[in-house]
Amino acid sequence: MQTHIQIPVGDEVLAGELFTPNVVTASIVVCHGWTSNNTKYLPLAHQLLKLGVLTFAINLRGMGDSMYSIEKYSRKDHLNDLLAAIDYVAKLNNKPIIVLGKSYGGYLSSLATDLRKIDFLILSQPALYPDVNFNSPNAELIRNNPDIFRSRGEKIMSNKALTAISLYKNPLYIIQSEHDERST
Repeated sequence: MQTHIQIPVGDEVLAGELFTPNVVTASIVVCHGWTSNNTKYLPLAHQLLKLGVLTFAINLRGMGDSMYSIEKYSRKDHLNDLLAAIDYVAKLNNKPIIVLGKSYGGYLSSLATDLRKIDFLILSQPALYPDVNFNSPNAELIRNNPDIFRSRGEKIMSNKALTAISLYKNPLYIIQSEHDERST
């Protein structure tokens, strides 16, 4: 069964599509990339539903069908979105929790491993952002410096996301797509 749901994040709400099978074998939270949305993951969610996987495909605040403007949200805000989604799914059942993050969602998912119990982690083309200005709105940072989030050869111990992944002990799958002909 597919249900559009909203869960609280502070004084606001996080929206997404929840796919609930009759018998749950595992749970997965799907987190999309920067300026994207959960629409691309709905076919996957339908397939996972057939396998008994409860799937929560979220729209980070300010993206997708969110009622908010992307202009005001920082990486910290979006990490809180993902953490709220993980907490919500964890309360629904006691099955293993999988987190799938694409690009920006992969970056956020990496950070989440340090803050929540995640049984399996899937990173698709994970992005890497510097730790500076973590609480500042991303859109403002990009507007002021379009290259602010370009790769700089971050070192593991000087980057929170890399540190979190280096300490993560559960199964980790990384999907890279160097020669894609179209964006997904």
